[in-house]
Amino acid sequence: MSKTESLLYQTFSRLNIGMPEQTSILLYLDIIKRRDPATYFHSLRVGILGSSMANHLSLNPKPLFYAGLLHDIGKALIDPHILRKTKGFNKKDFEEIKPHPLYGYFMLRDIHDFSAEILLRHHRFGHHPYPKKLPKSSAPYGKKTKKLIEKYARLLALADFYDALTTRKNDKFGKQHIRPGEIKNILIFYNRDVQGIIEELFRKGIFTEIPSSVFAKKEILPYLSLNEEIKNILLSAEHSLNLSERIARNVALAAALEPIPDKPGATTRLQDIKESKTLEMFVSGGVNIGLAFSHLADYIQKHRTAESSYQFCYQAMALSKIRRAGGKINQGIIEFLFPIAIAQSMHDPDSRKNILWILEKTKDVLKDTTPADVAWLIKMKRLGNRLSAVEHKYPVKVRNTSNVFNYYYQELRDEEKKRNTAGIIHNRQFVLVYPDVKRGLDAFLKSKEPKFAKRVIEAYEAIRNNPNNMRIGPGLASDFIAIILYLVFSYSASPIEEIIN
Repeated sequence: MSKTESLLYQTFSRLNIGMPEQTSILLYLDIIKRRDPATYFHSLRVGILGSSMANHLSLNPKPLFYAGLLHDIGKALIDPHILRKTKGFNKKDFEEIKPHPLYGYFMLRDIHDFSAEILLRHHRFGHHPYPKKLPKSSAPYGKKTKKLIEKYARLLALADFYDALTTRKNDKFGKQHIRPGEIKNILIFYNRDVQGIIEELFRKGIFTEIPSSVFAKKEILPYLSLNEEIKNILLSAEHSLNLSERIARNVALAAALEPIPDKPGATTRLQDIKESKTLEMFVSGGVNIGLAFSHLADYIQKHRTAESSYQFCYQAMALSKIRRAGGKINQGIIEFLFPIAIAQSMHDPDSRKNILWILEKTKDVLKDTTPADVAWLIKMKRLGNRLSAVEHKYPVKVRNTSNVFNYYYQELRDEEKKRNTAGIIHNRQFVLVYPDVKRGLDAFLKSKEPKFAKRVIEAYEAIRNNPNNMRIGPGLASDFIAIILYLVFSYSASPIEEIIN
């Protein structure tokens, strides 16, 4: 079962959809799955997306969920060769595919009447609307219901457009690949009548600027071909983990794997840059800090606030030293990961949003902290310096600020006055929402390298080659790699995707 199919069943459960309705919908979906798997998965995504859109727009999500799942059922009657075209889609092909809303309508009418009315209209909002003439409804809908059908149909058209834009390789939009940053502008250009809704859905994280296919593009050859039975066993094991266990696992994996690829100037599997910074120390330190992040997630879920959460930041720093030599090798990773883990625990425990959305939430998280959290952060920094016996060389300044965000803001202003590059880069991640991490993440996701280690090296070089002529040192760049790995592990397309190879 794919992650999208897993989300389908989760949505069935969340919307309290009974077994008779589920069975009916799944029978229709099975028809399109056998005909064209790509259209099948597109339909699942549109249905799931539609239910989220309706929720956030204060509408009943079920009609948009049903209509989204079944909106292309009429394509079961279209030549699969045409459905699979990614370029060279001509007028004749268009004429062949145009009847699919009518086909779908007649397939669903008298069984899922309301959904049939919605999907019938989902191609009537573009520059070349179709079908131009609608068949007479089988039910006597009133004016209010007809307006509601039109509203749902418009939202379905938008969901359909968004998914096609962000997941397909095609030439419909004048190019084969849509880059992050272009999505919102294209959506608005083709859908000006619902610009306000588009902007609201971006603000709420339902729409994003990262293409949904960004992980699917990484086709990594597995060492073992997983059959359905094995996949289901692995998925069952993953789903048995609670949030705190998943966060702890991903933190430990990211921090322990970061030093292994051969990154110039950093400790790697080929070299230890110092006797106090060996590969073994990095790996053991990375494993050690996972437990503190588990405690953090439990705390956030229980109290639903970031207040007093930074006690676990101090705990992570202390735990990082357990059963290993060396000094503060995990301090940067702990600091950078901390607001991300809080944002996840509070706003996206099921990892249904996306990376950019969760990073944006970190600013709110930092502003929700208190002076007590600032004190814990300072205490954590001082402990790190003591572990490396550099407390006199790098004194940590006490700041009486109202929250952790303001602490980092003041630190950034001071470092800018001193023109201290490392200090500027460190503090601007929190104030400006991880700009250098985002650059490395973009390189990692766009890399065509099949091997994990080589993709890491590409991301590392992208981070170090700062466009603002601020050369980022190996230590900070390595910390950012750990953050990127954590985000990729947390938001990969499927929990059994073989990212590491």
